[in-house]
Amino acid sequence: MALALSALEGLTNQYGSWQREPGHHNYSVRNTAFGTDENGALAIRAIITTTIHLTDANSYTESATIQLFDADGNLIATFCSRTTGTRF
Repeated sequence: MALALSALEGLTNQYGSWQREPGHHNYSVRNTAFGTDENGALAIRAIITTTIHLTDANSYTESATIQLFDADGNLIATFCSRTTGTRF
């Protein structure tokens, strides 16, 4: 079965946890979100694994891996992202 992400009714909020990592101002986050099809059945599960480094009091860098799994638990796609942010 091919899954088109556009066919999803929506993703849930992300649920997960974070923890402090070794080093100065380093953290990791692992979240899970679920997507359903038009009938409300589980269609996709996303696991987002993120590392965060607070570079100073007003900015951070982050890198993440996003894994998408079908309803049977098969990995169907992997994405990565990088983010920087500055408080204004």
